[in-house]
Amino acid sequence: MPLVGWIRLKYYEFHSGVEEFNENIKIGVLDIKVTSPLWNGKTYFIFECKRLNKDILNDYVTDGVSRFIKEGKYYPKFQNSVAGMISFLEYVDIKHEIKSNDAFSKIEGVLQKYHDEIKLTGNLLQYKLDCKAYKYIEEYQYIFKSKHARIQNVLPINIYHIVLDYNHLISA
Repeated sequence: MPLVGWIRLKYYEFHSGVEEFNENIKIGVLDIKVTSPLWNGKTYFIFECKRLNKDILNDYVTDGVSRFIKEGKYYPKFQNSVAGMISFLEYVDIKHEIKSNDAFSKIEGVLQKYHDEIKLTGNLLQYKLDCKAYKYIEEYQYIFKSKHARIQNVLPINIYHIVLDYNHLISA
């Protein structure tokens, strides 16, 4: 098996750029697909990745979150109830910067703006990881959770929003 495009962590495999099909028709390309040989072959988890700054904040929902809810692009046949959004805070111009401390309010605001369209069933919540072995992981503050009803599926979906600050890596 080639090493390009995947990483194996014990029993999990992370694949990037995987094509998603519904009835033999390509409906999208997954940024990250997590699988495991221990699962039934139908279970997998998807992470959609988006750059995030004030200029493209709406894209986070219209080209990201909505793919799990209304478009039927992700999980077209399966009743998966968990997904993830990884947002990379980065800006080209300082006036478009979103700081880590503001990420919660900015994401909550854009989710509320599209509330009906993305079938949001509650407020954005802060989510804490439980990892006693690594204090820096347990203290990480920038993971949030939203819950949504879905048009095609019976189960609602929980979307975990992981915010990574890349602002300091971008040079204007």
